[in-house]
Order: sequence, then structure tokens, then C-alpha cells
Amino acid sequence: MEDQAVAAKKLTKQLRKEKCRSFIEIGCGNGWLTNYLRSELNVPAIGIDIVKAELKQAVRISEGKVTFVYGYVFSLDLRADALILASCIQYFPDPDRLLKRLEGTIHIIDSPFYEATTVASARERSQNYFISKNAEGMARFYFHHQPIKGAESLYRPNRFKTLPGGSPFPWFRIRKNS
Repeated sequence: MEDQAVAAKKLTKQLRKEKCRSFIEIGCGNGWLTNYLRSELNVPAIGIDIVKAELKQAVRISEGKVTFVYGYVFSLDLRADALILASCIQYFPDPDRLLKRLEGTIHIIDSPFYEATTVASARERSQNYFISKNAEGMARFYFHHQPIKGAESLYRPNRFKTLPGGSPFPWFRIRKNS
């Protein structure tokens, strides 16, 4: 959680710099990041997810200050100053299709990306992980994407130098007109 808290603070700073007036978090889960960003930025916020149990918790902790939506991202109109994809792009089989659907500045954080030469071994590690957790079927919902072409890199982890609280995942930004 420490890495996520550090990433959330850095994201807050960046969204302030970009003068963000509204945001949508796609794949918001239990809403902790959506709630944190809304309270720090004091702007309208929407969290979207397809897991009802997570959304119920999100609604409960938001105290009515955030709108949470149960829905599939491809069936919704998604426009905001910022669209946040935190720890979720690996659950979308086709990131290009997803990104084409979104309007605004897209921030992709806390998600793994793999070089072409490492995808096969990453898939094998994931499969072994799911087997060890007695959840083999989950592997079909987890995708190993390569870095997004044309995305601006705001952070690249250095695998040779570990910083306290530093994320092991890159941060990409894609600017699109709303």
C-alpha cells in the first residue's frame, strides 16, 4: 500500500499541475483512490467498476461525495479532464480499443507492462501464481501488455535502483482532446 500511497500523491500533484476540473477512475474497485483524489482536488469525481461488492464499499466510504457507476466501460460515455486507469489496464484484452474510447487526458499508473521478449515468461509466472492461489481460471482475465506506443512516460522504474516507496510500474500519460 505504501507504493500506492506514494503514487496517489504524485498523481494528485500532476492533476493539480494540469488544472484538472473533473476525473473518472476506470476500474475503481473499492474507491480508495477515487475518494482520495476527490478530497485532495475538490473536483467532481466518478468511479466505474464491474464488481458490485467493491462498488458497495466505495459508495459506503465516499459519504455521497463521489458518484460510483456499475457498468462496462464500452457502454458508457467517458469524458472528463482526466481519466485514471490505476492497476487495471492488465484486465483489458485490447488496450488500444479502450484508449480510443476515452476522451480527456489519460493517466495509466500502477500497472505492469512487458517488453516483447519478456511476455512469455510473464504469462508463465502469472499462470503459476494463479495456480498457487487455486484460481487457475483467473489467468484468462489477465493480459500482459507491452508499453503503449505514443504515450508520454511520466515515470519509468529503474530495476537496478530501488527507491523507498517507489513504484515498480511505469506511469503513462496520453493527451486527447475532450
